[in-house]
Amino acid sequence: MKKMMIITALFFSLAGFAGCQKTETKASQETSVSQTTEQKATIKLQEDGKEISKKTVAFKDGATLYEVIAKNFAIEGKDGFITKIEGHSQDEKAKKYWTFKINNKEIMKGAKEIKVKENDQIVFNLAQMQ
Repeated sequence: MKKMMIITALFFSLAGFAGCQKTETKASQETSVSQTTEQKATIKLQEDGKEISKKTVAFKDGATLYEVIAKNFAIEGKDGFITKIEGHSQDEKAKKYWTFKINNKEIMKGAKEIKVKENDQIVFNLAQMQ
């Protein structure tokens, strides 16, 4: 009888420990997933090379630059191009246009074609084009 009680107690103890391990594993997996889906980058706005604004922004993996900037700044666009950010507009007569660099590299694609990556340093500059 004593053996049966000891075996039963041992069985329930092991079952209890096994249940705790599964919960901890699931919690650590959920933390890992949430850490990989939300990322951060820095966006700086400039006019003629002078800083207007700078923000560290959060975004989900796979987000385009257009989606990220539209979520974090007041923008307007035309024909797929960003024409106004935070009240600063392009001026076709003065040949002033928004251009951008990512990690100090000039980008020759549209903001809708670019996927933002963790720790990207993005600079939008409103300046005269020659």
